[in-house]
Amino acid sequence: MVVRACVLIVDLEQINSEVKMTYYIHIENGQIIGKGQARILNETFLNVEVDEDIYNEIEKYIWDGADLVLDPDYEEKEAQKERERIALLSLTRGDVFRGLLMAKQVTRAEIRAMIENNETLSTLEREMALIDFDEALNFYRGNALIDTLGMTLGITSEQLDQFFMTNDYTVLLPKEEPTETPVDPQENQATSEVESVDDPSLTQEEPKEQPLNEEE
Repeated sequence: MVVRACVLIVDLEQINSEVKMTYYIHIENGQIIGKGQARILNETFLNVEVDEDIYNEIEKYIWDGADLVLDPDYEEKEAQKERERIALLSLTRGDVFRGLLMAKQVTRAEIRAMIENNETLSTLEREMALIDFDEALNFYRGNALIDTLGMTLGITSEQLDQFFMTNDYTVLLPKEEPTETPVDPQENQATSEVESVDDPSLTQEEPKEQPLNEEE
């Protein structure tokens, strides 16, 4: 009985390995609405059988009315999704004020004064920014106030994105550009002299001429 059970298990595994998986993309009204390994039995749906690679990356494809083709706008759509995701990131008032204080040494009173004196804002925009500044419990990355403060304080959009993703004020610090160490001309001359001494081809003595033997 034990032997038969083992044989049965082996046979089932072999059968499962030989079963071909089918993959379908479900289309309705010319739009991809889903995918699955079974057909949707509905006259309004179109079931398109695809290989596993397309099935796993179906977000990169669109239906052109006759076939699945790569979406030429895929990368831009993904970038837009990422922008929307980052715009919804938030930090508390304390997080933002502490970060700006540590990175730029500005106080809340100074930040508020920057908003009040910002001539690029209209009267309505300035009032809206002050309401957000005074009343918001959390600051969202997508809020226009954040970009306004960034431009005023010399903080790039990329730095603000990183700050809201990490809550690390150090990403707001100005990036130090690498500087080349000045070379001392005297040091170069000394190095050149040492190399000359170490080079045997420069210090080797020339062979002396042997005197000719005089004939007796």
